[in-house]
Amino acid sequence: PPPRGGPGPPAPRAAPAPASGCRGDGRTGPAGKAALRGTHEEKAIKKNKETIWVRSVGRFVINEDGEVFQVILKNINEEKKNRQLLQESEVRFRNIAESAPVLIWMCDELGKFSYVNKLWSEYLEKPRYTLLGEIWGELIAEEDKDNAQSAFEYSYKEQKEFIVLYRIKHKGINKWILDKGVPRYDDTGEFIGFMGSAIEVTEQIEANN
Repeated sequence: PPPRGGPGPPAPRAAPAPASGCRGDGRTGPAGKAALRGTHEEKAIKKNKETIWVRSVGRFVINEDGEVFQVILKNINEEKKNRQLLQESEVRFRNIAESAPVLIWMCDELGKFSYVNKLWSEYLEKPRYTLLGEIWGELIAEEDKDNAQSAFEYSYKEQKEFIVLYRIKHKGINKWILDKGVPRYDDTGEFIGFMGSAIEVTEQIEANN
């Protein structure tokens, strides 16, 4: 027994809680496995002290010794550089497009606007946010819609450029627009839609008539 008036025995310490996703016996539980699986990109340092970007792919596999965790590493330094160059190129493009004296647009593979420049927004007298997600062909006058849509669908199927003439409302009056679209691809070569530029040609059309 402890001396009268002295301190009692120390209280027993609670066992430390297992790390998140780990079982108490040291094996990885379902939550931990989910966290380990998958693809991650991170910086790594080589033996020569050079820093590079790597992509790691983790998975659990079963072999004769039981379940083991496998990691596959890939050097993606060049891929990262190319991505950065692409992003910088897109920023330069948008800076140029915003000040260009022509109507510039981009749409996804379904024909929905993903970008219109300032001049397009002003010409249509619509805020940009109301145009994003709108179908390209929906802005066109009814009498020209079928022809324009056919040109777009053919170009989509063949992934080729198109040139189409159509009318569109400007200040309540139909104006003639000459529009040219070209296919767009991401950095992997995947088709992601079209980008185009358009100009008003009403005066030329009326003069020819």
